[in-house]
Amino acid sequence: MKTQKCLCLTVLFFLMILPTAWAGVYWESVVETRGVPQGMPSNMPKEVLAQFNKTEVTKNYVSTDASRSESRDSVLLMDFASLTICQISPSGRSYTQMDIRTMMGQGDMGKMVEEMKNSIKITPTDETRTVAGYKCRKYLVSMMMGQGEYWVSQEVPGYEQLREIGKKMQEFLEKNPMLRQMNVAGMMEQLNGFPVQTVMETMGMTTVTTLKRIEEKVLDKNLFKVPAGYKKVEMPTMPYAHGTE
Repeated sequence: MKTQKCLCLTVLFFLMILPTAWAGVYWESVVETRGVPQGMPSNMPKEVLAQFNKTEVTKNYVSTDASRSESRDSVLLMDFASLTICQISPSGRSYTQMDIRTMMGQGDMGKMVEEMKNSIKITPTDETRTVAGYKCRKYLVSMMMGQGEYWVSQEVPGYEQLREIGKKMQEFLEKNPMLRQMNVAGMMEQLNGFPVQTVMETMGMTTVTTLKRIEEKVLDKNLFKVPAGYKKVEMPTMPYAHGTE
């Protein structure tokens, strides 16, 4: 799949399921990725396979105004009011910036968003178990990007605050004609809980994300800004072509 298409899908997925907090919520998750991306040879060198098969801890900070997600190699910032997303490369001291409203008006993005929204299917099950210390219920989730299972709980700290701001984000999207179709009526509401663990199969890859810790806290506004001295670089433009790999 083309790089631009992958990035767009990632951004849209991020927007659709992103939990948010009233004052501030911080959580860490352990992310385990295994497999070989679809279309790539299985006999790749070990150093190449290591890029796909890894375990890392992600850190997430969410306030009423913005969110920050840190992985090993990058930082993703989102401003809810302006609907801009910055992807930061700490090693390169650079960043790219995307305006979601502008992106929605380019090429077949609107069609892709509609396809993704229509592809999401959430099926509750009666299966329960304790994950990371929280009593969870299993949901089956399928979408354009893959399919898998979500183990969700209402016992995590800040759950009610997460729900309330999630509803406010839905209201904002509904009022914006260009972004209305991105509102999937609150995936978190449909899940009826916070995803403590997710197991997703996507394009030949299996990703298991497990909550490590979560807490309500006051967050420094500087967390949601690009560090001083970082250079803005242009993201390569590539028209979305339906069905291309």
